[in-house]
Amino acid sequence: MMMITKTIHADRKRHDLRRSASFQSLAAVLTAVLCACSTRVWAQQSLDTITNSRGIGEKGMIVQTSPTELTMSAAGKEKQYALDDVRDFYFGDEPAEMRRARGQIKDNQVELALEELERIDASTISRELVKEELEFLIAHTRGRIALSSGRELGTAVKSVRDFVTAHRNSAHYFACIDQLGQLAAASGRFDVAERFYDELGKVPWTAQKLRADVLRADARRLQGANKLAQAKELYDNVIGSREPGEEAELQRNLAIAGKAICEAQLGQPQAGIDAVQALIERNDPQNTHLFAHAYNALGACELAAGRKVDALLAYLHVHILFYQDRETHAEALYYIQQLFQDEGFADRAQQIRNLLKESYPSSYWAQK
Repeated sequence: MMMITKTIHADRKRHDLRRSASFQSLAAVLTAVLCACSTRVWAQQSLDTITNSRGIGEKGMIVQTSPTELTMSAAGKEKQYALDDVRDFYFGDEPAEMRRARGQIKDNQVELALEELERIDASTISRELVKEELEFLIAHTRGRIALSSGRELGTAVKSVRDFVTAHRNSAHYFACIDQLGQLAAASGRFDVAERFYDELGKVPWTAQKLRADVLRADARRLQGANKLAQAKELYDNVIGSREPGEEAELQRNLAIAGKAICEAQLGQPQAGIDAVQALIERNDPQNTHLFAHAYNALGACELAAGRKVDALLAYLHVHILFYQDRETHAEALYYIQQLFQDEGFADRAQQIRNLLKESYPSSYWAQK
């Protein structure tokens, strides 16, 4: 009996040892699997992402940029992405503050974004493309703040210009040129703005070329009577384009509004009025950017026709309904205060003048 008991205990001990060894082996396997999974997850999280215009993202390593495309390496192969089909891109190893700032910029919280970006110590970033992206985001955000508030225009211009000078192969090159043109126009330096928009016109995509032409025509028109004919010619070129798509259609409509002002100033206000009224009738007022331009154009045409009350009503549409765009709102306020003054409402004219100077202190229209 004792012999049987000893045998049973011995068998149990051997079984426990085998089970312990099995558990140790299993634990080792599980640990290896978990480590491998964690490594893959970490690697996946640290990969760069390019999202196209349809919202489809691809991961890899961005290895090169140019003003027209990004190059990404994935699975040992390189692929080029045309920037006109890229909605956004980011780097997997960029600082968390940079990622948060991107979201704030999209939400138009540009001052908060700048605070986040300025907290980043650039010396801790080893990857040159990420460091370059940080420089761009800081410059771009300063430009956005200057354009929306009218403050620190000189600082913003220097930041954006310095970035372009240092990084001519940046994927953000044309965005910076565009912003420099806007900053110049906001300061009333329309000849400088025109030169930037000439450079912007070198983009290889037709819809963006049309936008550059509209901006260039606006800059010419605002330089005075000697450039009205040139501006009108550019507007006509845009209006005559057959490029499909929403962006191209928007530029054609903006060109109609711009051309109407040229016609009014060249002695044909009724032609401009007819064109703008037709433009307003066939478009959606939810497009506040277009409608601000349209009603400012209508105001200019009515003013040229000698109908000051109708002009005032047109400009008031912008002030009350379509005030979201800084420059068009400032322009409307400038003419509203003039028209109130002409009609004998000096107090109202002064109120509008004060509003213009307080809201857009660095604007061309506040300085005019």
